Amino acid sequence: MLIADCGDNARQRSKIHLFLLDEPDPLESGTVKEVTRITVRYPDGARDCEAVAVDSVRNQIVLLTKSFLPQSGVYVVPLPRLTKKKLDINVTATRIATLVLPLVTAADFDASTGDLWVTNYFQAFRFRATQRRQSFAQQFKQLPDAFDLPKWRQVEAVAVDQDQNVWITSEGSPTPLGKLILEPSGSGGK
Repeated sequence: MLIADCGDNARQRSKIHLFLLDEPDPLESGTVKEVTRITVRYPDGARDCEAVAVDSVRNQIVLLTKSFLPQSGVYVVPLPRLTKKKLDINVTATRIATLVLPLVTAADFDASTGDLWVTNYFQAFRFRATQRRQSFAQQFKQLPDAFDLPKWRQVEAVAVDQDQNVWITSEGSPTPLGKLILEPSGSGGK
C-alpha cells in the first residue's frame, strides 16, 4: 500500500513524502509492522500533486501535478522493494511528460492492462497501454479516451478494481461513491 503526503496547493514544499507498507489484514491485526518512507524532490521545484499511482509490473510510482492551466507534469519514482534494510529513501523524481489536462486530482493503474486512469473535476481519461510493459513516455503520447463524470462537487479519487471496474468518489458529506459507465464523452450515453 502507498500513502502519499504530496498535496501542495501553494507550491511551497521542497519535498514530499510517500509511505510504503504491507497492508495488514484487518481481521487478523490492525498493526503496521514496517513503513518505508520515500522523500521525493521534484527536479524543477515545488509542485502541487494530488494524483499518485503505483504500477507494480513496471516498478514505478507515477505522480501527476495539478494546475489550473491545462498542463499536468508527469513524474516517476522507482518503486523500491520493501526490505528491512532501507526504511528511509531519498530520491529526485524524473519528469517524463506533460499532459494537456487541468486540475488533475486522481490516478490509478489497471493492474491487468497497464492502462492509466486519470481524473480531474470534470472527466476521466484512460491512457491505454498497447503492451503491458510499454514505456510511460509512449503511453502518454497517445490520445486518451475521455469519459464524462457525474456532476459532483469535486471528483478526488479513482480506483480500478480486479474486474476492471472504475470507481470514483468526491469531496463532501455524504461522500458519494460511483462506478463509471464507460461510454466515451460525446456518445450521448451516461
